[in-house]
Amino acid sequence: MKPFFYIILLLCIHLSFAQGDIDGRLKDNQKQLDRVKSEIGDLRKKIAKTDIKASTTIEQIKTIDQELALIGKTKRLLNKETNLLSKKISLTRDQLDLNRQKLQSQKEQYTKRIVHLYKYGKVRNVEILLSSESINHALVRYKYLKFFNDHEKRLIRNIVSRVDQIKQLETALSLDYKNQRETLQEKKREEDIYFARKNEKKAMVDRLKWNSQNLSKQLKTAEEEYQKLYELIVTLERQRRLRERRGETKPDYALNLKDFRKNKGKLPWPVTGTVIHKYGKQHNKTLKTTINNTGIDIQAKTGAEVRAVFTGIVSMITYLSGYGNTIILDHGEGYYTVYSHLDEFFVDPDELVEPGHVIGLVGDSGSLEGSKLHFAVFSNQKTENPQSWLR
Repeated sequence: MKPFFYIILLLCIHLSFAQGDIDGRLKDNQKQLDRVKSEIGDLRKKIAKTDIKASTTIEQIKTIDQELALIGKTKRLLNKETNLLSKKISLTRDQLDLNRQKLQSQKEQYTKRIVHLYKYGKVRNVEILLSSESINHALVRYKYLKFFNDHEKRLIRNIVSRVDQIKQLETALSLDYKNQRETLQEKKREEDIYFARKNEKKAMVDRLKWNSQNLSKQLKTAEEEYQKLYELIVTLERQRRLRERRGETKPDYALNLKDFRKNKGKLPWPVTGTVIHKYGKQHNKTLKTTINNTGIDIQAKTGAEVRAVFTGIVSMITYLSGYGNTIILDHGEGYYTVYSHLDEFFVDPDELVEPGHVIGLVGDSGSLEGSKLHFAVFSNQKTENPQSWLR
């Protein structure tokens, strides 16, 4: 019986630690959800105050893109919460099974004790004491019998305590199932809003495509946003150098961020697709004008995985008109890669990522050409042809 009891005890301890870890992760996830919901609320208040007639179609598309990015993040966090709740439910069920086994074992012990008392009773205990060879011998027997009486009381207390634990676990399990149902319902609501806003954006983009004046504004916006992107890179590089001089760069980061320049022509493609706009000056037939492309545009399926091309730190996650949802990775020594028009992102600022790490999904945020990835490489605050870096 003892080995079985110890196995059950160890399993209960392990499950308790695992449960505590999941509870902590659920709490952190809920904090992130609350922050994102607050951002969505602020954005929707801003939309409500905006004069729709006065705002341009481009500005409206930008607002929708920002909302879609936040809804996408909400969906991801709700998915995470659903998975964590599933694990928690599984652990709680395991704990219930173990506690029921322990209760059964305790009941069996108590039943044996009751049978013993029924057979021999307290009269038998008196006989045992009277048959002692000496007073000392009788005292030893008395303590021995008292131990069994105390053991009987402990058994009853343990059984009552175990029944209470089982009731608590059953209540917790019921609450977890309720939370999971509510989370799935919330996820469904967010998905409905997401697709409605997507369709709204598509209608706006379709109207915009037929208006050369609006397209000209879009091009002008893209040029202005490139300037913002350039200024962001300059600021990030200045901050990196300052941290380096102050010795504030984390040692493990510094060790990992090396040799980017040695891998020119060897880097993997960030996504599978077709290059529709190359780097540098590109002629726009519709507007009969030349556009200076800061990187390359890769047409890919919506939801295709976007991967980091090299080890780097997530330096910034932002939204830029003309570029949409954008992730900037710092590869050290003045090298940065930029990933734009993302639908969702799976990384956080200051996170260290390895080559091939999925950082987001292809989308059409900030794009008038459907789903694509804009990929750019910066070296010492200047853009370079990304295709010369890719294998």
